[in-house]
Amino acid sequence: MPEEDELLIKAYRDNASLTPLRNRLGRSLFSIRWRAEYLNLRGTHARSKGFRLGPDWSEADEARLRRDYGKIPTPELACQMGRTRAAIFTRANILGLAHEGRQRWTSDHLAALRIAHEHGISLTDLAAALGREVDALHKYAAKQGLAFGRRPRRPVPPTLADILNLPEAAKGKGEG
Repeated sequence: MPEEDELLIKAYRDNASLTPLRNRLGRSLFSIRWRAEYLNLRGTHARSKGFRLGPDWSEADEARLRRDYGKIPTPELACQMGRTRAAIFTRANILGLAHEGRQRWTSDHLAALRIAHEHGISLTDLAAALGREVDALHKYAAKQGLAFGRRPRRPVPPTLADILNLPEAAKGKGEG
């Protein structure tokens, strides 16, 4: 309706949030976007990126992030780049960057996690075998749906090779 179009044009002109307008008109986000595009308003709204307030990432910004991420403390890098720590972490994650202090999960590490869970190996022993922090390992295991609970430590902690040499649980139990 023309009245709705005028409200949308006014919201874009005033750089106002579109959420109250959506609620007032009972329209979906996609309906508002479609109509704004139809009215040639696309890209002119100050909040067109939603809640993301920072500047767009240029190729030079991404190149710098690739070069410095994990080498310069993240709060300092964020300050130098004029971004928040969250923006640095998020973009680094999108680009697949790993902080130098963090190991990537290899297929052997994933297998060891599963095998250790099946064989009652404690998280402390597993962390030592993988060269990882216990708390980080606990969090990662939980994300994989593996709850270790309290388990006794072994007198001689196993190595990664020891864990990988343990037999895995039979696949397809109950199939006949």
